[in-house]
Amino acid sequence: MIIKRLWGKWRFTKMKKRKKIEPSALEKVRQVMQRYAEGKWDGDRDKLDLVPADETWSLLTSDHMQCSNRRCINFSVCPFYRAREQMVDADLVIANHDLVLADLSLGGGAILPEPSNTLYVFDEGHHLADKAGSHFSYSLRILNALRLIGGMEKKLLQFSQQTNSSFLDDLVTRMHLPIQDLLKGLGIWKTLAEGLTFDADRGRTPRVRFAGGRQPDDWLIPAQEVKHCCDRLLQYLDQLGALLKEAMEGNLADIERPHAEAFFSTNRIFNQSSATDELAGWKFCKAG
Repeated sequence: MIIKRLWGKWRFTKMKKRKKIEPSALEKVRQVMQRYAEGKWDGDRDKLDLVPADETWSLLTSDHMQCSNRRCINFSVCPFYRAREQMVDADLVIANHDLVLADLSLGGGAILPEPSNTLYVFDEGHHLADKAGSHFSYSLRILNALRLIGGMEKKLLQFSQQTNSSFLDDLVTRMHLPIQDLLKGLGIWKTLAEGLTFDADRGRTPRVRFAGGRQPDDWLIPAQEVKHCCDRLLQYLDQLGALLKEAMEGNLADIERPHAEAFFSTNRIFNQSSATDELAGWKFCKAG
């Protein structure tokens, strides 16, 4: 029987831009990467003699939003994708709850084997309901959304100035109006949320439960506006993502590959794209 474990694997990333990285942290990163280059480590965090702190580990790894996949120059030696290739021949795959649920939320078979060919055995099953709730629900921090989306246009303009792409210039220009409309819609949501009365149960996050799970009528029009804005903005973000991927493959002369890779991997715009996709798919039920 072949057994594979698929979590806690290092995934290649470009060094993230930070205000300051301590020399001691950089040295730990160099030591870990050297061990991997020498074949003394397979990329599994738990197999290190000294498990690095989360802050150090975050310098080494990426997530599915920032990973450039096959376009990355290190793809062929990436421990995460090596583990996925080896998983094909495995009889037993050991994965944590989060990885299983993440795969199912993507439709199944995106990360792990197809559900139709899998028999699931869950340990610590009493945690499963809470884990499932976090994976198959969506929450929005309105103030964070206003701040991040408000800074999106500035980052896009800065990136556009580093290139000679007229298409990118035009794309950034066309994104201005949907960004402003989305900020306006989220601002209305913020005002509505501030007028709610929250239940502050001890030990739980304050919350409001609408009767029957149906939103009040005065939430419906702003919700529809936000969805419409998200649909428009998502189309432009998809175009931007496709443009950057072309540049990362070296197919565009007016956007240098290093610039495209750095912008794609270090900016949260594409995390915002995922959130925008979620918002665009929200369905609000009219009361009654």
